[in-house]
Amino acid sequence: VLSLSVIGAILPSRILAQDLPSAPNRNLSQVKIFGAYQSQIWSGGSFVSGTTEFVTARDGSISGRYTLNESTGGVTGTLSQCKTMRARAMQCVWIDRYGTGNLEMTFSENYTNFVGYWGTDRSKPEYVWVGAR
Repeated sequence: VLSLSVIGAILPSRILAQDLPSAPNRNLSQVKIFGAYQSQIWSGGSFVSGTTEFVTARDGSISGRYTLNESTGGVTGTLSQCKTMRARAMQCVWIDRYGTGNLEMTFSENYTNFVGYWGTDRSKPEYVWVGAR
């Protein structure tokens, strides 16, 4: 489980895809992002624990799914239209019962964790979404 102290340690160093230094553009489908990450997602004014999972299709495209463990029960959603932005950075569209929007993530060098920010279809990504294996 990703603790709030870990989240606090990584939040001040917010990294967005456009802030990454120039690096060879690696195809994220060729690295080890696939599988489940224990997640903390800012939702409704507090962090909600959950799981974020990435998979690849036969055509090499990346998609995913996630769960939020809310006090009233689990919420499931999908991640689609995932695309590489820069080395170790990806953008996806999230969809769940609350709506839809964009999620921008930057992965650590060894792909054991990511720092992301999400927004609705009417707002820029600014709410925290982090994950760790």
